[in-house]
Amino acid sequence: MSAFTQRGLRALVEERFDLREVRYGYHSLGHFMDATFFAAARMRWLRDFWWKDNVYYNEEATSTSSSVGLLNRLLVAGNAVAWAESTLLAKQSTLAAAMFIDAVVRPG
Repeated sequence: MSAFTQRGLRALVEERFDLREVRYGYHSLGHFMDATFFAAARMRWLRDFWWKDNVYYNEEATSTSSSVGLLNRLLVAGNAVAWAESTLLAKQSTLAAAMFIDAVVRPG
């Protein structure tokens, strides 16, 4: 895995490509949600839920537990809010953890 500054990644891509569009994602809320999930996922019951009982990722999950239902609804809501945040702040690089680059190979 490699980490780049936004400026460094852009310069690396621009060496061989013409940039058509640059967008940003995973702003503050996305950071918080990921950090919270990965910290909580250290708990075995949550890991098991995440991959086995979570209908968001496992369409065959059949649990009818109210806690599983609540966590699934929270997951769907959290992802919707994070998507909205990334969509609204797509042109804002401040506090963004992801950079989405649309580029084409430079001719010649």
